[in-house]
Amino acid sequence: MVKLSSAEIAVLVNEVRPMVNEAFVKNVYIVGHKSVVLKLFKPGVGTFELLLAAGSAFFCTDKNLPKPEKPSDQTARLRKLITGLKIAEMMQKGFERIIEIKFHKDNLSLLTELMPPGNLVLLKDEVVIWALESFEKGSRPVRKGFEYKLPAQRFSVKPGALPEDFFKLLNPSSPIIASLSRDLGLGGKYAEEVLLRAGVDKQANTSSLADEQKRKIADALSDVLKELELPRPVVYFRDDEAVPSAVMLKSLANFRHMTTNTFSEAVMTAYLHEMACEQKAEAYKQLNEKIRALEKMRGDRLYVVQALEAKKKDLETLIDKVLSVSRLFEDFWTEPEQKSTLLQKHVGCKTILNQDLLHLEMGEAKFTFRKGESVHRALGRLYNEVKTLRNTIAKLQQEIIQIEEEIRKTAFEKEAISVTVNVRKPEARKPKKPFREFRTSGGFAVMIGRDANSNIQLLKKHLSKDDLVLHADIPGSPATVLKNGARASAEDIQEAAQITACYSRAWREKFSNASVYCVQPSQVSFTPPSGQFLPKGSFMVYGRKTYVTAELRLAAVSLEKEGASIVPLLTARRLNLAYVELRPGKTGAGEAAKTILDLLKIPVSQEDLKSLEAQIPYGVCSVFYQDKLIKS
Repeated sequence: MVKLSSAEIAVLVNEVRPMVNEAFVKNVYIVGHKSVVLKLFKPGVGTFELLLAAGSAFFCTDKNLPKPEKPSDQTARLRKLITGLKIAEMMQKGFERIIEIKFHKDNLSLLTELMPPGNLVLLKDEVVIWALESFEKGSRPVRKGFEYKLPAQRFSVKPGALPEDFFKLLNPSSPIIASLSRDLGLGGKYAEEVLLRAGVDKQANTSSLADEQKRKIADALSDVLKELELPRPVVYFRDDEAVPSAVMLKSLANFRHMTTNTFSEAVMTAYLHEMACEQKAEAYKQLNEKIRALEKMRGDRLYVVQALEAKKKDLETLIDKVLSVSRLFEDFWTEPEQKSTLLQKHVGCKTILNQDLLHLEMGEAKFTFRKGESVHRALGRLYNEVKTLRNTIAKLQQEIIQIEEEIRKTAFEKEAISVTVNVRKPEARKPKKPFREFRTSGGFAVMIGRDANSNIQLLKKHLSKDDLVLHADIPGSPATVLKNGARASAEDIQEAAQITACYSRAWREKFSNASVYCVQPSQVSFTPPSGQFLPKGSFMVYGRKTYVTAELRLAAVSLEKEGASIVPLLTARRLNLAYVELRPGKTGAGEAAKTILDLLKIPVSQEDLKSLEAQIPYGVCSVFYQDKLIKS
């Protein structure tokens, strides 16, 4: 587990504080048993995440960290308390291994205890109102309603500041590495680095150090503390352990390492590496348990097969023996005592005579001969038993083969296992265009408003004298501009009219067609007649209107640059494009988008799904493919 010293926490707080201060809490997640992820937003910066790992570390990143799909009750309670709050300040609490995030509201603060065992608590006026882990034992009870008490303070050196006569702070009876690590709060890796640079045996007793050795230790410690003021972050990889450091360490120089731009990035890299190693170890454990269970199953079956083989062998031997003396059974019941003795002598098995029954026993095999039946009929029962045993053994052997194959596959899976913790940068969202756009089959650009505001923006800023303006003859219609429409053909105007009708309220009302009028730019005015009021987002049309009747039918197509797009059905047909038809209906946009991408054989991605969903009028439609209804 990644551990940070007080000095490292000071470095990290100084690095992270400028980003975190004045950021808003967008969401909260509890990850595992001991970590909380705050999704933050800061104007001018954007969205980023802050991970607080109790008893371990913290870091800030612009990547999306792994999170549970379903929030726990603990998560829900913390979300309710801090979501939407603005962070006033992040600080280190009294140079302890505790960081405090203060909020602007209600004197709230979130504390993360980074020393073992670690905890996260939310305070209001220094009283606990939420705790990741609650307990009442000892001198520091942590529970809702209790006043929060800091742990007993311990001395820790600060970056850049070498305390005077610090040797007086060290336990003289301890090894020098333990004294530097514990008594100065330096931490093991920096204590080892100081002693390596000083050339002093780390196991030397503190009280036995010569003055020259003390001077060298003081010089090396001073250098390390100065370097902590100007960090050069690096991560060292030692077996499955990842060690973040704010300075380059000679003590770990022989291990694989990587430098990072920030100490926060170094801590994150180490934290996620160790998380991956823990997941790998857990995966190994589960596979080993599976192999042990399979080997037990195989062992159990082998034991049963061995027992059944022995019984089958005894039966077969007994059958052979009985057949070899079958003449003795022909008139057995005339002299049963005498012939029973002869059978015991010739067959070599135990015989039991009981009135009208004769029992022969050889190992696990038993033969019963009844008075009045032939020896062959009696043997028939043994043959059936042998047959059953053979079938059972064959079935068990097949199961053993399958189990052994499963063991081999599991062992191979264990050898090949490689676990990484997936983090990804949030995808830069494409800015939403203020208008819908497409090109007609004749190559003319068409711009369609999305709402009342964009309708006015379109007509005021993007309308030229050679364009045409289209509008459905129904309230709740987009304004559509057919660029260079004065030169467009009747087919191009029909296509522009069709998409205008489809994005009008006629779609929501499930009309099959709608009237669309077409006018010149000079006929559009934003000034109402004298004495009348023009509602916001409205415009006036004066003069003669040319009407077109448009069917409410769209086509989802795959375009090379735009991907999955929705265009008028007339356009798709005239360009001979493969398409899925959309008409007014009741299927939700999400379900329809998945169906469309599947029918168009386009690999389903979240980006394509969201893009296609946004293009479906009013978020509902029916889906047709090759004139057959797929979704109503």
